[in-house]
Amino acid sequence: MQATVAPTMSLNNMRPRWSAGSRRLLSGFARLRRTLSPRRSLAARLLFGFFLAFLIPGALIVFILTRRLNELKDNSVQQLTAARVAQASVQIQQDAGFRA
Repeated sequence: MQATVAPTMSLNNMRPRWSAGSRRLLSGFARLRRTLSPRRSLAARLLFGFFLAFLIPGALIVFILTRRLNELKDNSVQQLTAARVAQASVQIQQDAGFRA
């Protein structure tokens, strides 16, 4: 594990000097950023296109399915409540018939 190194100021020029490890990290990040830049790379454009092509419809499908599942849940709760009320009323009627 490498510790982060703060830049030191040189007296010759007032630009910070970075250690070799941090320079490699920055150059690797810059290289990755250049590789994924849609202005320079066809692969980045295709990746961005696939991202949009699948993310937007996928999010829409998830949104619609979530709404539909909530509707189904509400309907199921209503049906279950109605069935319990009907069962309780039948049981009360049967109890009243047995006691009479």
